[in-house]
Amino acid sequence: MFNNTLSLSDFKLLRGLINERSGIFLSDAKQNFLAIRLNYRLETCKLSTFKEYYYYLKYDPKGNEELQNLINAVSINETYFFRDSEQLNIFKNHILPTLMNNKSKQGKRELKIWSAACSTGEEVYSLAMIVSDVLGRAMVDWDVEITATDISTSALVSARRGLYDDYALRETKLSYLNKYFEKSGSEKYQVKNEIKKLINFGQINLVNTLSTRRIINMDCIFCRNIIMYLDMESRRRVIENMYRSLNQNDGYLFLGQAENLREIESPFQPRYYDGTIIYQKQVGVGLLEAEAA
Repeated sequence: MFNNTLSLSDFKLLRGLINERSGIFLSDAKQNFLAIRLNYRLETCKLSTFKEYYYYLKYDPKGNEELQNLINAVSINETYFFRDSEQLNIFKNHILPTLMNNKSKQGKRELKIWSAACSTGEEVYSLAMIVSDVLGRAMVDWDVEITATDISTSALVSARRGLYDDYALRETKLSYLNKYFEKSGSEKYQVKNEIKKLINFGQINLVNTLSTRRIINMDCIFCRNIIMYLDMESRRRVIENMYRSLNQNDGYLFLGQAENLREIESPFQPRYYDGTIIYQKQVGVGLLEAEAA
């Protein structure tokens, strides 16, 4: 395997291209991280230097295909089932019952949930299990649509497979493990089909407004631990896209516990549940009206 040194100038070139195409921003401290991740890509592409790799990405007809491999390489996919349980408990005990009650009053029986950066699937399967658990036998009376997207195609391959080890399940209650998983071999657990069939997976760049516009009328969006890796302009764009994708009357946005909208002017209203912030779309206010307010 190659072991090239990534110069600061080449790092900035590659960082700029990654940021331009994905919205991911790598700080100066990530220079060595990028070098480690990309040495394998150079070997695979049969290139000798990082500068050659940059020009390959920029100008070669196959560059777009390789750019996806680059994004896969730098995407951070550390996650596990029922991560940030405080938020998920709020979703289960407060948000979901409120949505169901409001929809029932309107004569509706549909729920639309979007895991916007689903990574290898742990989050979206956790959400599907919670919905199934809350609805119980009433599940057959509801139209549940759960969308799961990620920018990393390799992460999506793992998510669709739905096969996990003990480490990914370290925060999973035994009741969920017994109910929604099947043992596969001695060390793996397979998500049951009754949960997998609730979810539609797809690849999407959250910074790209045209891509996100096809996802509409969501009741809840989980976009957790993503905007912290984006530059400010990309953060604003992602939040605007999330706002548009929520339903016209209401809707809730879940960010990561270390994330907030304090530095972003947005039409979301913070809601506090036991010290945890969930963001709610302003009822009856469109994006343009909110921006003008």
